[in-house]
Amino acid sequence: MNSKKQLMVDVSKMYYNHGMSQKEIAAELGISRGYVCQLMDLARKEGIVEIKVNDLYDSDTDLERHVKELFGLEMAKIVEIKHLKNKSFLTAEVIKEANSYIETIIKSNMIVAYTWGSTIYEISTKMRKRTDIRNVTSIQLCGGTTNLEKRIYTSEISTNIAAAYNGTPLYIPLPVLVQNADIKRAIYSDKNMSSTLNVCKAADVALFTVGSFGEENILYRGGYIDSESIRRLIKKNAAGDLCAHFIDQHGEVCDKELDDRTISIDLNDFARIKQKVCIAMGPNKVKTLLGVLRKRYVNALITDEETMLSVLKLI
Repeated sequence: MNSKKQLMVDVSKMYYNHGMSQKEIAAELGISRGYVCQLMDLARKEGIVEIKVNDLYDSDTDLERHVKELFGLEMAKIVEIKHLKNKSFLTAEVIKEANSYIETIIKSNMIVAYTWGSTIYEISTKMRKRTDIRNVTSIQLCGGTTNLEKRIYTSEISTNIAAAYNGTPLYIPLPVLVQNADIKRAIYSDKNMSSTLNVCKAADVALFTVGSFGEENILYRGGYIDSESIRRLIKKNAAGDLCAHFIDQHGEVCDKELDDRTISIDLNDFARIKQKVCIAMGPNKVKTLLGVLRKRYVNALITDEETMLSVLKLI
């Protein structure tokens, strides 16, 4: 351990274990009080000090217990909205809960696969740097997009996850949809590309959200599907997308022609990932969320109360 880290440990022990004030610590060690504050802050950021608030009333709510039983979930965290009317506060609370849960399941040498988009990106930016976890591989679950005004943070998410867990970021340098099924088959037949794409199948954890449907869908806004495709999907009762696969409210793929052109993990392989953590909120994702829950594509769910109640009204 280098001298600065040892000093961080010593300062932390004096403050938290022995109850010394920052002023007393500074005098004892012959350093400034400002430097003591800096060392304590670094100790928290690097995981030397972990601060945990034990909520004596923290247990599953009736709604969480109901949702877990209804959809066979291992964990459900449904953020109540009564004190979080502001949307930005609500989103921040959902992201905080997601990160708290993710920290409990990621271990060294794991593969973490993810869907792109602003929700997962925000989670990745809040991941705490861990010194006790190493060699985590991160990779996207489907190809990316290149012609969107709104960024989807494909590579940034991989980089952030790998940085937090001292691992390696991988990327799939391919569009999420190609022009025809022959192109997809050619891509998957390439040894180097198939090797990268198959990493997703070996994932230990999947961090994902679901896509909305219609003209606000990222694939539509990115020019990968057109208005005619949207009309066709509407006739087939599409609810939205999971890893760029368009599904209905029962979680079934609803357009084989599009699916045969999609560069993404097969949903049968996705279902076999041991820990699938879904983070989704908002009225535009309710129908898709119901589909993935019904199909048992979720082990752990983090959402908000309004979204979950809207899902239940559809049943």
